[in-house]
Amino acid sequence: LANYCRQYIPHYAEKTQPLSEMIHGQKMEMNDKLSWTPLTEAAFVNLKQDIHSSTTLVLPDYSKPFTQTVDCKNGFMTSVLLQKHGDKQRPVAFYS
Repeated sequence: LANYCRQYIPHYAEKTQPLSEMIHGQKMEMNDKLSWTPLTEAAFVNLKQDIHSSTTLVLPDYSKPFTQTVDCKNGFMTSVLLQKHGDKQRPVAFYS
């Protein structure tokens, strides 16, 4: 579910790093135990909160121009695809 919602969560890759590192490069079976730590617990709780309070995205209007902002911080690339709706730039998608 969380990965499906990643386009709604700014800085997704950075926020989920502790969870990704927990399983990265490991072949996991259904009965395998995870090394759950206070750091992974905090990342999980924060991710649930981010999903619950995620930003409302607008539908893209392909007849209008898009603006994309890109940032790189702490080794993570993040991007927001924006489009003007009314008098404001609104997010269409987040990438991380």
